Amino acid sequence: MIFLALFWEFFKIGLFSIGGGLATLPFLYKLAETHPQWLTAAQIADMVAISESTPGPLGINMATYAGYHAAGLFGGLVATVGEVTPSVIIILIARFLENFDKNQYVGDAFWALRPTVVGLITFAGLLLADRAGVFTGPVLLTALGAAAVIFGVGIVVAGLMGRSSGVLGGFAVLALVLSVPVSIASDVDLRPWSNVNRWDGVGDSYHTPTSVAEAEGGYAIGMGSLKVDLTEIEVPAGETVDVALRSGMGDVEVILPPEDAARFSVQIGAGDADWRVDGATGASKGLGVNRTVSNEAAVAGEDLVFDLSIAVGLGNITIVQED
Repeated sequence: MIFLALFWEFFKIGLFSIGGGLATLPFLYKLAETHPQWLTAAQIADMVAISESTPGPLGINMATYAGYHAAGLFGGLVATVGEVTPSVIIILIARFLENFDKNQYVGDAFWALRPTVVGLITFAGLLLADRAGVFTGPVLLTALGAAAVIFGVGIVVAGLMGRSSGVLGGFAVLALVLSVPVSIASDVDLRPWSNVNRWDGVGDSYHTPTSVAEAEGGYAIGMGSLKVDLTEIEVPAGETVDVALRSGMGDVEVILPPEDAARFSVQIGAGDADWRVDGATGASKGLGVNRTVSNEAAVAGEDLVFDLSIAVGLGNITIVQED
């Protein structure tokens, strides 16, 4: 039932969006992905503008707007009630926990929440700017960098006020540590994995497609070894086979038939790409590998037979064209 679903979704948003209305934006964008029939990402910017210009708290106005858009007047009421219910529950519980306000650990926790809220709002602002086309950089990486700076400022302020940094130091280190894999991933265009029809989770995977349609379905593996042999395909004259290969972590190997004109684009977050074509070898290694290579037949202007797109988060790519 849509009303129960609305209540539950906005109950979760109200429970975890600490810091006011703007802190709900990351949750709303996620909601737009899971329930596009309720609202779209493009509508969220309009929602913010309308909610800011109408009386009342921003977060509640946004819940009302989204609920009304999804299920009419009663839907707006249900979404609003779901949004405020966690706050009411917390207020009722807090009445019985007044003695805890002097507890050092509780005080440190609330102290750490302040820069965390600023970080969430910064992330929300970057999301809006990204959707509006104003910001074109990596949203998550920028948000992590901003969070590290915010937590650092919080540590300095805590020291000036004679307080310990508490968990702020841990949060700052965590933001810096997370920024490493995120920065690697931001250099790799893994492109929508939904375009790949054949998925494998963990382990070794070997495929020998025998038709153009089978090869163009693409192949993906979460973690492990992926090997694709394209030598058994009979490609009609003048046709190009587009093959997409994806791997989160592990090795990808492709075997091409001899003499066919081929081009391959390789992208690796961290690792090595090696190819052996036309009797020669080539390689590209390190972080953020992004190369496009054509064999001699393709360079000479022959009709392209194979066009490969290979992306690996962490691992190695090997391409071999048999003589």
